[in-house]
Amino acid sequence: MNIDVMNLEQVIESLAQLDEEVRNAKDIAVVTKATEDKKALLARKTELEELERRKKTALDITTRNIKGEMVDELGNQREERAREFAKTGRTKVSAEETRATLISGGNIATPTAVGGINDPHNTVSSIIDMVYIDDFSGMGGYEEAFVSEWQEAGAGTEGTAANVSDPGFKVAKLQPFDVDVVSYVSKQLRKQSPLKYEEKVRKGALLALKKKIISYIIKGNGSTEPYGIYNAKDTKGNSTCEVYKVTSNKIGAKTLRNIVLKYGGSENVGGNAALMLNKDDLIAFGDVRGKNEEQAVYEIIVDGANPNRGIIKDKGLSVPYVICSDVTALSKSTYVDEDIPTMIYGNPANYKLGLFGDYEVAVSGEYKFAEGMLTVRGESLVGGNVVVEKGFLIVALSNAA
Repeated sequence: MNIDVMNLEQVIESLAQLDEEVRNAKDIAVVTKATEDKKALLARKTELEELERRKKTALDITTRNIKGEMVDELGNQREERAREFAKTGRTKVSAEETRATLISGGNIATPTAVGGINDPHNTVSSIIDMVYIDDFSGMGGYEEAFVSEWQEAGAGTEGTAANVSDPGFKVAKLQPFDVDVVSYVSKQLRKQSPLKYEEKVRKGALLALKKKIISYIIKGNGSTEPYGIYNAKDTKGNSTCEVYKVTSNKIGAKTLRNIVLKYGGSENVGGNAALMLNKDDLIAFGDVRGKNEEQAVYEIIVDGANPNRGIIKDKGLSVPYVICSDVTALSKSTYVDEDIPTMIYGNPANYKLGLFGDYEVAVSGEYKFAEGMLTVRGESLVGGNVVVEKGFLIVALSNAA
C-alpha cells in the first residue's frame, strides 16, 4: 500500500477497508498491522485535507450571497463586473485569480451552441494542477537558484589543511512570453444574465489558457529561453533534466522499473514522482504480456474521479501516471537522425510556472457574425522552468543507448 500516491478518496476508502479487516480479524497480528496502517492513512488524510484547504484559501475569490447580490471576497462586486463585461465585451482577470483557476481540480467546459452539440471528452491534462505555480506580477523575469551537488568530506590529516569541497549551484531563469488564445462560443450566451455570460466566457477563455500552457510546460514555446521540461536549461545553458536513452520504441516488461530506478540520485530513486505519457504509450503498457502466459504484466488502475490520471502497477511497484497528448508517444516514434524525447518521469512540482500579469479577455461578435458565434480572445504573460537539478528523467528514443 503506497500511501504517498493516494488521493483523498482512495485514503477514505482504504480506511473503511481497514476497519472491516479489524472487525473480521481472528489474529492479533492482523489487528496490529491494520492499526499501524490506519495511523499512516490518517496522517495522509490530514495532509490532503490541509492541501485542499490551502487551495481554497489561495483562490481568495470565494463568493457569498448578500441580499441577493454576489460579492467577491477580494472586495469587488462580480455582478458589477459582469454588467460591464456584457456592455463592453472586455474584462480583466487578475494573476491571483488566474492562478487559482490553474490549480483548481475541476474541469472548465466551453459553453456550446444551442442545438444539441455536446462537449467533447476532457481536453485538459492534469499536469496543469500538479506543477508549482507562482505569481510574479510586475516582474520582467525571475531567476531561482538551486543546489546541483553537495560538498564532499575527505580524510583529515593532522597538520594538513582540510579538504576543500564546495557545493554546486545553478540558476534557472523564468522568462515570460505572451500567451495569445482565440476561441469561439455561441452567440446565444448573450441571452443569459450578465453574471452567467461573463462567467462562462471567462472560464472558456481560461480553458484555452490551460491547454496552451500545458503544451508550453512540456515543450516550451519554441524559442531559446522560455523552457519546457523537454528543453529545460540553467542560465549557463546546461540541461537540468536527465535523459534515459532507449534504442527501441517497444515498451516491454522491464520498461517501467528501468524508468523509475534511473530517476533520482545515487542514494535514492526520487520521491513524489509521476509518469507523464501519451495515451498511446499507456495502451502499449497495457498490451505487454508475459512470455509464457496471457496475463498482463502491468495493471492499469484509472482514477474514477479523474480519468486523466491513475496508477500503473508492476507487481510490487506502483507508479502514478498522468496522460498528456503533448508528450510524444515512444511506441509511435521512429528514430531518424536525432534523439526523440518521449515519456517524462519526475516530481511535477520540480517545474515552476510563473504568472507575470493579469489575463485579459475581449469578446467580439463581428468576425463570426454569419455563423452566429462570438470570438473570444485572451492574452497573458507566463514563463516557467525546471528548478531542481535532474528534476525529471526524459525517456528518449536514440540510436545509441
